Amino acid sequence: MPTPTATPDPNATPTPLPRYLAPHLLSPPDGAVFGGAEATVYLQWTSVGFLRPGEWYEVHLARPGGEPVVERTKATGFRVPAEQYPPDGSIVRRFLWQVRVVRMEPGGDTYEMASAQGAVRMFEWLEQLPTPSPEPSPTP
Repeated sequence: MPTPTATPDPNATPTPLPRYLAPHLLSPPDGAVFGGAEATVYLQWTSVGFLRPGEWYEVHLARPGGEPVVERTKATGFRVPAEQYPPDGSIVRRFLWQVRVVRMEPGGDTYEMASAQGAVRMFEWLEQLPTPSPEPSPTP
């Protein structure tokens, strides 16, 4: 007996594939630790190729105790502004970040995704870097 096959719906609209792969996150490595308000936190990722007019890298930064930060740039890096440093005494100092490509059509007012959703990385921005514990010297 033949196996029935599904009949394609002639009214179905195919889901468009993203134009780009997700940008690959380069640095800082997942779980990196920064210390002090003067630390430079620079996020970097790979290029997905030439961005067309109206296309941008969109950086999402979830910060402790505040609204998420969303920045758009044509560059493959973003310096986290010093204002994002958590106030002294903050208990939660963990940031999550990711990057994707978005596009806005001419005359449009909203951005749509133009790449696959990328990986999420974490870093901590402490008041000061932890002091490493001295390791005992080996006995001869």
